[in-house]
Amino acid sequence: MYCYSLMGLFLLLLLPGGGYFSYAQAGACVLEAVLLVERILRKKKVCVKNTPFLWGMALLTGMYCLVPIWSIDKGLAWFGAIRAIGLFLFLLCLWQCEEPAGERILGSLPYVGSVMTVLSVILMLADLFPNYISVAGRLAGSFQYPNTLGIFLLLGYIEGTNRFFAKGGKRLDLLCSYLCMVGVVCTRSRGVYGLTVLTLIMGSVILWKKKVAGDKKQSLTAGLGLGATVLVFVIMGWRRGMFAGVFSSSTLWGRLLYDLDAFKILGSHPLGLGYYGYYYLQGSYQTGVYAVTHVHNEYLQLALDIGILPALAIVGLWIYQLLKSGGFQKGGDAGRKLMLAMLCLHLLVDYDMQFLSVGMIFVCLMDGLTGGDKTSAGDFSGSEQMAIRKLSIPARGLLCVLGCAIIIGAVWLGMADAFYNLGDDQTAIKLYPGYTPALEREIAEITDVSKAGRLAERILKRNAHDATAYEALAFSACEEGDFDHFIYYQKKAIEARPYDEAFRLHYLTLLDRMVQEYEKAGQLEEAALAYEYMAEVPKELSLLKKRTSKLGFRIKDVPPLTLPEEYRTMIKADKYLVYGE
Repeated sequence: MYCYSLMGLFLLLLLPGGGYFSYAQAGACVLEAVLLVERILRKKKVCVKNTPFLWGMALLTGMYCLVPIWSIDKGLAWFGAIRAIGLFLFLLCLWQCEEPAGERILGSLPYVGSVMTVLSVILMLADLFPNYISVAGRLAGSFQYPNTLGIFLLLGYIEGTNRFFAKGGKRLDLLCSYLCMVGVVCTRSRGVYGLTVLTLIMGSVILWKKKVAGDKKQSLTAGLGLGATVLVFVIMGWRRGMFAGVFSSSTLWGRLLYDLDAFKILGSHPLGLGYYGYYYLQGSYQTGVYAVTHVHNEYLQLALDIGILPALAIVGLWIYQLLKSGGFQKGGDAGRKLMLAMLCLHLLVDYDMQFLSVGMIFVCLMDGLTGGDKTSAGDFSGSEQMAIRKLSIPARGLLCVLGCAIIIGAVWLGMADAFYNLGDDQTAIKLYPGYTPALEREIAEITDVSKAGRLAERILKRNAHDATAYEALAFSACEEGDFDHFIYYQKKAIEARPYDEAFRLHYLTLLDRMVQEYEKAGQLEEAALAYEYMAEVPKELSLLKKRTSKLGFRIKDVPPLTLPEEYRTMIKADKYLVYGE
């Protein structure tokens, strides 16, 4: 029953965005904590494996719980801790299973992937749930993101073909794996296409060298079959434009731009920014037009979240685990190692680990390198032994207190995120006053400028880089006739989002209104001062042009480095009004 609970949790997480949303991650934390506490109290013992992977996951969780102290947004940083705790608890839950839970989760991938592909294609063709199942004509499934769906289906394809050819599986396994491949094609994810070609080539080589079910002829046939699949996939992909423009794509240059700008952030903030910190700080360092929540490189995102040294230590421990367990070359289940290799490679170009369900797959694969589940230890090359520790009454009590704290915290944050996603910002704010996105949306929706200013002040107490909050304070100062504070706050808003044209145009519109009002009131010096600030804007755009990198000009979103004609005319008209020329 315990094993099936974990399996059910994994399947359930696939529904709300693959476990991307914080309310789903919080729900997973609650269920895992309940399962773990119940198991420990009933068995009066805990099972752990003293491995580098364990220490890497412990360090990951500890840093996400510690980084809110110095994070950019001290309210949102705790949502990152919830996700990390969820992964760590999942690992501990796997070790308490008497049945191979991790093996069953990995074994379900081809079946789950094929069902998701068929249902998603049907819903996509019927134009049902267009913003949920598909994105810009690309299959996204329940993940709502084509690239992560692509790598999920590729892992299902590898698992299905590996089971059929190397483990004497059923024809259903092969059918499901081919359906997963159909889904991969429908995602139109170029990164996954490249990994698919690499997978097919490596799979062909593996089967060529290895006897399949003790039959050399079958091994040769399987190897040649997969090799032929490579050619068919490449030819069809080339004709359908799958690989066209890979190196001239705006998406490729955009991701390089994110990465290069992110390295500059790390140079100034080596201790990390906390969860969502990158989103709010990127404007101060960016050299092109973009606004992304996560950089498209999971290893770099880890460093941005918790700091350079902890990130290097965690990845180093994971690599050491691979090497200690024989890596990808010595014995073991080559198919599972291929799955782990493809997932690790895709993490270089996307943020798959932000989806808790993908993180669970990663945990299952890494745990498998240490012998995995007790009944499937022969599947991988690892040989670490499970340590069973009996717990005293005080130790059990301490774990119960810790488990209850996790449950309370997860329910608290999860409910706030759930109400936010339901559009009930006021309830979300009441539950968790530090929920910045809910405060921002509330500011955008209310018409009371003074109230918006008060909400903005609440944001800035925890996050000094929020452009929305600064602009709200600027509007409030403008309504109160506080010219100096209006200029200060609006410039801070533009500084936080330099490539967002809306902030600059709002600034000019309000300055124009001030020029008109001061002129009518006979306050000529104030009118002249307001105009001078207007005249600075084109000069600031010239500086922004110098700041913009070459990559910034190669992406699809062209930097707004010139003012619209009506605003240039506005500046000229105000100059004539103030100076008569």
